[in-house]
Amino acid sequence: QTLRDALCGAFVELLNDVEAEVRVAAAVAVADVADGLRGDDDDATAEKLLVPSVEALANDASPQVRAALASGVGSLASCLAGSPVSERVLPVLLGLLRDSNSEVRLNVISNLAKVQDVVDVGRSLVPAVVELAHDAKWRVRAAVIKHVPTVAARLGSLDDALCDGCVDWLGDDVAAVRELATDNLSALAALFGPKWAKQVALPRLVDMCSHAYYLRRVTALKTCAALAHLLPPDAAAHHLLPALLAAADDPVPNVRFNAATALNSLARALLAPKRDDDALSLGSAAMRDDDLPEHDAMDTTADDLIAPLVDSRILPALDRLARDDADADVRHFAAKARDTIAHFE
Repeated sequence: QTLRDALCGAFVELLNDVEAEVRVAAAVAVADVADGLRGDDDDATAEKLLVPSVEALANDASPQVRAALASGVGSLASCLAGSPVSERVLPVLLGLLRDSNSEVRLNVISNLAKVQDVVDVGRSLVPAVVELAHDAKWRVRAAVIKHVPTVAARLGSLDDALCDGCVDWLGDDVAAVRELATDNLSALAALFGPKWAKQVALPRLVDMCSHAYYLRRVTALKTCAALAHLLPPDAAAHHLLPALLAAADDPVPNVRFNAATALNSLARALLAPKRDDDALSLGSAAMRDDDLPEHDAMDTTADDLIAPLVDSRILPALDRLARDDADADVRHFAAKARDTIAHFE
């Protein structure tokens, strides 16, 4: 016990060292030291010596020290789980989330999975995520996008500011960020379901399909292609389809061939229920009438009205692009989409 106290005291001195580099190294190791202090008798040692130093580091003058602490504070919270000391970690976390340095805030969010089962930071995350969404460093923006689904799962919903931020990323100047933004919206739609995709994501995407900047239109179309199978068929047919058909007449070739690709995804999404029904009909031939599953007559009628849109609206648009478009790439992608749909049917 005496040796452990001596080692803990020495470590605390390192946490308070005059050299920032030493404090950084100590901050990185703070979770490991806390892990070694687990136990009823050692909670008092942690609370008396370790936690006050950690609280002081959260206000350290060096951003590198605060960033190092932020990267380890999640593990620290896990180590202290179930201990009265863990309650003192929450103010430290909230303070780091409001830090002026973007790397510090990002490190806290990156370690959210280690924190969320110990302390509830709740909606305190949202302002930090929204601010990081517009950080000047594209790598910071890219990193925070990857953690948005985790934050959303923790919160159970996204407010308008964060939803707008997710859509703003689709117009980022950096291609890697735009690609991650597309994956992010797809993950959110899968997490929150078709209703969220229809009410929250779809209106924003449809608006972006007619944005003045062509790269935003391109990214919106790529995202529409990714989300097509996650949307309710009626929403896809009545709201997404007109936007994609309009994009097929865009003056920019890059937009037109992305519209062709999105129309392909939409067509397969609209035809999927019909294929499922066909398979069910074939499989039910040997079943008695009372063995058949119940169907909603309204849903069947809706499917009967939606599926023909592929033949009446989507295929003619693709056929026109494949045959008449002045750009060779557009003709290629349109023909490829048309043939893919034909084989899918």
